[in-house]
Amino acid sequence: MDFFNWISINGWNSLKEEFYMIGQKKNIVQKLLFSTSLLAGLGFFAVSDAQASTETVHDSAELKSFVENSTEDMTLILASEYDQTAALTLSKTSSFNIEIDGSKSEIGQRITLASNPAGTFTFNNMDFNGGAVTRNAGITINGSEGEVFINNSKFENASGTAIISSGAGAKVTVDNTLIRGNKSASGGAIKLNDNSTRNFTIKNSSVVNNLNDSSGYYGGAMSSKQYNGVFTIENTHFKGNKATGAGAVSAGGGAIYMYSNGANSKLAIKNSYFESNETNLDVFDVQTIDGGAIVVRNHVSDATISIDGTTFYDNKAGDDGGAILFESLGINKNTSITNSTFYKNIAKGQGNDEGTSGGAIQMYGNRVGFSGGTELQSLNNTFYGNGALAKRPNQIQKGGALTTSGFTRLGNYTNNLLLGNFVEKDGVIDLKSLSKNTSVNSSSKRLDTLGFDNGMTGVSEMLNTPQQAYGTVPVVFGANKGKIKAGYSGDEVVIPTLPIIPKFVDADDEVIAGIANETGGDGQEFDQRGYARLGKKDVGAVEIASTIYDANGGQFNLPKLEEYTGTTYYEGTTPTQYASVGTPGYMSTIINGKTELNPSYERHTFLGWSKDKKAKLPDAALKTGAKMIVDDQEKVYAVWKEEKMVVKYYGNGNTTGIEPVQAAVSYDKEITIKDKATLKKKGYTFIGWSTKATTIKPDEKLAPGKKVKITKKTGYYAVWKRN
Repeated sequence: MDFFNWISINGWNSLKEEFYMIGQKKNIVQKLLFSTSLLAGLGFFAVSDAQASTETVHDSAELKSFVENSTEDMTLILASEYDQTAALTLSKTSSFNIEIDGSKSEIGQRITLASNPAGTFTFNNMDFNGGAVTRNAGITINGSEGEVFINNSKFENASGTAIISSGAGAKVTVDNTLIRGNKSASGGAIKLNDNSTRNFTIKNSSVVNNLNDSSGYYGGAMSSKQYNGVFTIENTHFKGNKATGAGAVSAGGGAIYMYSNGANSKLAIKNSYFESNETNLDVFDVQTIDGGAIVVRNHVSDATISIDGTTFYDNKAGDDGGAILFESLGINKNTSITNSTFYKNIAKGQGNDEGTSGGAIQMYGNRVGFSGGTELQSLNNTFYGNGALAKRPNQIQKGGALTTSGFTRLGNYTNNLLLGNFVEKDGVIDLKSLSKNTSVNSSSKRLDTLGFDNGMTGVSEMLNTPQQAYGTVPVVFGANKGKIKAGYSGDEVVIPTLPIIPKFVDADDEVIAGIANETGGDGQEFDQRGYARLGKKDVGAVEIASTIYDANGGQFNLPKLEEYTGTTYYEGTTPTQYASVGTPGYMSTIINGKTELNPSYERHTFLGWSKDKKAKLPDAALKTGAKMIVDDQEKVYAVWKEEKMVVKYYGNGNTTGIEPVQAAVSYDKEITIKDKATLKKKGYTFIGWSTKATTIKPDEKLAPGKKVKITKKTGYYAVWKRN
């Protein structure tokens, strides 16, 4: 039956039903497929290619024409000879999706997307390079109601901001992109123009060695003013960016500077790494060269800031906030830092302030009359090696890790590890300071936090040392079994963290090392590296698990441990405890104690391991090479076989009878000298015992019934007297 006969019999309504049931009626599908060309000719549907068309573009005029006159989705490949000699503005008017692929060419000028009413606009594999003459190469997004994507691209050596986003509209996403060596008066890498509400995300990217060297509202890599959108940073590495301008009104932010964020704004940083960013370090009496990595200044009460899973290392500020300065206009409770590490950040305190510069973070309240300010929610963070320097005469610093200043007074600190930061007094490290780590208002809440000294005397925090948390050998700042990376493909790094040492206890079960292990409270479900926090929780950004090998009366004989990397830990060369360290839920392999730990215990032989301290035989489940899952901490004890002292009695010429028998005894154990038992010698009388077979006089100390201590293998010989 042909198509028209089928229609005449079944009718047009049946045709509609067959379309609806097309997946269930394969016989009708075959008929429809047979007549597809006829249906298309009658205009019932159009047959078209769903893929975007691809065109090669040879110059900027051709690129502009394709974009502004597009009638379908297009991929525009810039030819190798593509040469853009001047800035180019693209005003897309259609709703079609456009992709520009620059994998074959290098662009030395700026492209501005002036309009994009709908559809996506993608810049892929772009290579913007300002070159030796440092041209203003980059992308500006002025108007777009469709999403804009910048993927797999490079922006280098430009004399202006690499990526500028303005106004409202759909989100801009930058992914797997390198932004390096750009210089601008307002953020060398990214600028969110004044009053912009456009959401902006950068992820899996590297932002490196960008520079601001002018005064005003600026940042070395990124800047914004009165931003009221969502700025998201994920898995991105900010390194070596500098804000060297120093304005009287505002400056700083070696990597990021945000001024006067709006009530709907949000700064969300996750799984990223801020390394060696800095503000101007060479000037004095300028109080705005703050925030070695980040400045968020004058943000309002409802603005939101969240930092999670991020490491700040070696950032430096000329004045306050070695890593971060938070400055609020009102009472802001929407600022949180979780699962993050702050290591060796420095605030130089050269702005002639009150001496609360904050080696890692300063929180400043900027409105008179408010009792609050930035109420920081700090949960499961690690602060170590941060410092507030005193470079001015008679300056006394407080708070090597955290400080508050101005009208900022509150904070909630839970499961934070704050041990091991420092402050200076008159240019010298102040070892007697009562505020080495923190100088915040005493009304701040703290729970399960170590090192919260805060100017107090007689508190346990003053007795704890960083060595009790990180070990007596240098702790290594590094990958630490982490897998989460930040950066551009080929340039990415594992986000570094600091390992804590496992808990060691003495014979009375008192903690002697590892005070950050198993002493935390309820906090984050996962640690900074993404590992679940199982068992008893740890303090700080990192959660560990461990297998403790206890010498159980003996010792291990090992080479000196030169550093602690989060894998193996012990103290000294003859430790009594040895730790194999892993991540929660790791598979622990029982080590060969005899060959790997070289155990020793005088007059004892090592047999193996047991979970029972008093075991006489090793556990079969703990033989060398056996596996066990460790969520938190497992402890195994060395099993020893004692080498007992043999004591033997000799008849020494007896003619009948049997010598008394003494069981082998432990070293230095007391025994009672036995009588002759059934020994007899014809013509002689037993008169005692001697340690010499040839003597004729017994040893009075060995008279039967006397008690003696045994310290070696011993033989007692009967002494006989002729009748």
